[in-house]
Amino acid sequence: MRNISGKIVAVLLILTSAPLCGQTIDNNPLRYDPSEFPQWARDLRRFDVITIGAFPFAFFTATFFTDMMRWSQNDWQMTYSPWPLKPAGAYETTDDEKLTVLGVAFIIAIGVAVLDLVVINIKRHKTRTLNDDSAIIRRTTLNNEALNDASIGGNEE
Repeated sequence: MRNISGKIVAVLLILTSAPLCGQTIDNNPLRYDPSEFPQWARDLRRFDVITIGAFPFAFFTATFFTDMMRWSQNDWQMTYSPWPLKPAGAYETTDDEKLTVLGVAFIIAIGVAVLDLVVINIKRHKTRTLNDDSAIIRRTTLNNEALNDASIGGNEE
């Protein structure tokens, strides 16, 4: 037993000290290039992050409204009241109800992410249209004569 633990300690020492021997570490990170990943991969990442971020809020909302609905359907009896008002011995949710709330929260979180994806794609499309040379709407600046003619009281007769 002592021989095996000594070998394990030796292997761990070798593995942890190997990177320190004769290697130089470049602490300067490489600059991020937006063209490094395709647009669909960045959109998928954003979708994932928004879904995960929205889930706790969606879960709280689904739980609260489910508890409020159960409470109202049972004539506002205190045994069915939602979490902050629950007395001792209150109604406990079943596993099926918990899975339903979890599913509803997941669907809400995905819905928020889909809505964000649609809004971002609409904005991206409008930006491409405005920056395109063939677009009907063009951004231009007014010269000084046009500003003087359009100013209030600029009529010189």
